[in-house]
Amino acid sequence: MTSAQAAVFSVPGTHPVLQSVALPRLVSGEALVRVSCCTICGSDVHSWTGKRQTPLPTILGHEIVGVVEGLGSDEPPVDLNGEPLAIGDRIVWAVVASCGRCDRCVAGMPQKCRFAWKYGHQALNDVVPGHQHTAPLSGGLATHCHLVPGTAVVRVPTGVPDELASTATCAGATVMNALAAAGELKGKRLLVTGAGMLGLLACAAAGLQSPASTTVVDLNVGRLNDARRLGASLGSTEVPQGQFDILIECTGNSALTTAAISRLDLGGRAILVGAVYPDDPLPIDAQSIVRRLITIRGIHNYTAQDLAAALSFFAGSDASALFKDLIGRRIPLSDVDSWVSESEKGSAARVAVIP
Repeated sequence: MTSAQAAVFSVPGTHPVLQSVALPRLVSGEALVRVSCCTICGSDVHSWTGKRQTPLPTILGHEIVGVVEGLGSDEPPVDLNGEPLAIGDRIVWAVVASCGRCDRCVAGMPQKCRFAWKYGHQALNDVVPGHQHTAPLSGGLATHCHLVPGTAVVRVPTGVPDELASTATCAGATVMNALAAAGELKGKRLLVTGAGMLGLLACAAAGLQSPASTTVVDLNVGRLNDARRLGASLGSTEVPQGQFDILIECTGNSALTTAAISRLDLGGRAILVGAVYPDDPLPIDAQSIVRRLITIRGIHNYTAQDLAAALSFFAGSDASALFKDLIGRRIPLSDVDSWVSESEKGSAARVAVIP
């Protein structure tokens, strides 16, 4: 085999088109992965509908799981534990490959590396930072994905299905990062805005820390029912009266975020996760924030440790079966119109594309 099949996205407002893309010649520290499953994130939909800008042409899809099919000839890449990868390993990897040496990496922000390579977000002709070659197969909506040096890799535990392993690489790991930023949750009153995959994961994972209550807000009543099954104390279509200690914001909706922050009690913490596409600016009552001692923190992407934590959650959680049920249709990569249409409907928390 000399080429892969990939859904190449070139023009905003149009669907990706299935094309042949040459398989790479791997260098030291690289791997070729045969994609087993790519779940479609909301940001992918925002990209092809034109709501979110991305370099073009590109292969979208950053929630990916697959099996190692090829390795660079010299030094193979290693997983998070320092173990060399081998042909046949089932793996996931961080959405951002990083250098590990720049000031941002050293400061614990590898997802903001000055020489970052972001899977599912690179143009086909982008040159890999620090190298002289391109890596067009950088997205998961393809039969293969090319892992470049600096990619943090985690082996998938036995028993974690592909659909959840792929989801761990975006929603799962991001939620783990957000919960770490939120701090101690035991005995706290938690408010989660948004009951998509981010919010539902936040609800379930936070429950392991025994908050006093978990309130989830979403307009979709069906999703609120899912939240209750995952441990939410209350599901509501609007921010309820009362006060909360912690806010995990997963929608990016400015009006909802403003209302939610206003409900935080003294010393409350707002963790903003969902604002990853353009929206109205967030109005802030600075005096209220100051007087109530409110902390507001943004979370974007995650570290390799967060990814490992997400996989561990799926491996050990009683909620994994319910999360698998939240994945919608499993649709072949070749049926582009179907997986685009299903993703745009938004009726399922995720749609799984199977090469």
